[in-house]
Amino acid sequence: MNQLLEGRYAIERRIGEGGMAEVFLARDHAHADAPVVVKRCRAHLAYEPETAKLFLREARLASLIVHPNVVRVDATGEQDGQPYLVMEYLQGLTVRDVFVRAIPDGGVPQDVAAAIVLGVARGLGAAHSAVDEQGRPMGLVHRDVSPHNLFVTDSGQVKVLDFGIAKGAFDATTTRAGHVKGKASYLAPEQLDLSPEARPIDARVDLFALGIVAWELFTAKRLFKRGTEADTIAAIRTARVGDPLSLRPDLDAGYAATIMRMLSRDPDDRPAHAQEVVDGLETTLARRAPDLDEKALAAYVAKLRDRAPTEGRAPQKPQPAPIAIPTAPPRPTPIDESTAPVAPPHLAWKGLEGAPQPVDGSVVGTWAVAGAGSEGPDVSGGFEPIGDDDIVGLPLPFGITPEVPTVHIVGVPAPAPPPPQPVAQAPTAVASAPTPLLAPSTPSTPSTPTPRRELGSLERMLHARPPAWLIAAVLAAALVAGVVLSFTIATLLG
Repeated sequence: MNQLLEGRYAIERRIGEGGMAEVFLARDHAHADAPVVVKRCRAHLAYEPETAKLFLREARLASLIVHPNVVRVDATGEQDGQPYLVMEYLQGLTVRDVFVRAIPDGGVPQDVAAAIVLGVARGLGAAHSAVDEQGRPMGLVHRDVSPHNLFVTDSGQVKVLDFGIAKGAFDATTTRAGHVKGKASYLAPEQLDLSPEARPIDARVDLFALGIVAWELFTAKRLFKRGTEADTIAAIRTARVGDPLSLRPDLDAGYAATIMRMLSRDPDDRPAHAQEVVDGLETTLARRAPDLDEKALAAYVAKLRDRAPTEGRAPQKPQPAPIAIPTAPPRPTPIDESTAPVAPPHLAWKGLEGAPQPVDGSVVGTWAVAGAGSEGPDVSGGFEPIGDDDIVGLPLPFGITPEVPTVHIVGVPAPAPPPPQPVAQAPTAVASAPTPLLAPSTPSTPSTPTPRRELGSLERMLHARPPAWLIAAVLAAALVAGVVLSFTIATLLG
């Protein structure tokens, strides 16, 4: 990019971005081109007073906290209307990366985890006790203590990052009613209390969040994380925390006691200050691993850095195979319906007797397909709903005599079959099965005419070819009528 800030910081490339700011790698010309990080407010937000105020507030708060376990802010400024801050450049892994890459080992070794939590507690203690330019305690609360905002450098130093949503005792800007700041999985129960009677939050919400981080580092499990954010918040409200000793029996009782105290649901039961956490961890760590220092922590980080970023991730659950949904076969190319062979009804509805069966991808019983199952081309044009007044059947071209009655009126119950004629060899009559809704009736010889038979006879009369003498007579009559009409018109005009 080759952009120069204040004639000193040369921006090289962007290495991250968020909703409010962009993060760049830069070189400090005043210190032998040492690498630094520039966090700059986004251009389109720089002229919004509230956004600029929040950004400058973060820069001011971070610059007032000077401690080895808090990321160092070297400078703040503004150029072309965009405020920025310059921070030390860190190389290493976030605590989230440490957690994920240690999964194949069964989690982080307990003394290493204790050293990481100890460094965070020291950094938070420095932030909680920071004073402003007039020497007044600022009462800072980080409010976003999570593995993403905690860092372990290649040299073994633990750093607390990102005070962007920190809260101070003298801040004019406060959280709006009904809004919660922080990551859902690392909130304290009192942060979820939005009632007017809720007491103000203080540094103990940071200690509860640190307790969650510690519990997860020691057990290699997530504490409150659930499938949905609503379920996660519900779990935090109850704050039912399992003893880490039940998941890791070899865990030192001193570490477990410190963790469980930080995770007390009632803030009054937690440590009042971060220093109490520091004292408890230092005591247990000095007893168990007095030689564990920053070099040992750096060696552990180097071991994890050699792994691929995805190597330590938990295995994904196998996904079920997609369900194959049957599809209807492609419809044939439309043809001339006047010449299309159409199967008789007893073939068109073949196989539909009894319970409804799938036909051409449709569900018979609710929808019907004209010509479904026929041996000839399908010229139905698709699915049509059957109404109470519809007729289910197939029109037949001239010259085809149906073998069975072809018309069935939906909604009109089929007539009961006539009683069979007595047979001398079998005097007992055999009752026939009821007629299915979408199937033709079984051919029979009724003793009396029925509506169904009359409809069939009418159709045969309409479709039958007239005899030749009838056609000749009709044509002769028409010719005579034409001659008579012509003579009458000529007489009238003459």
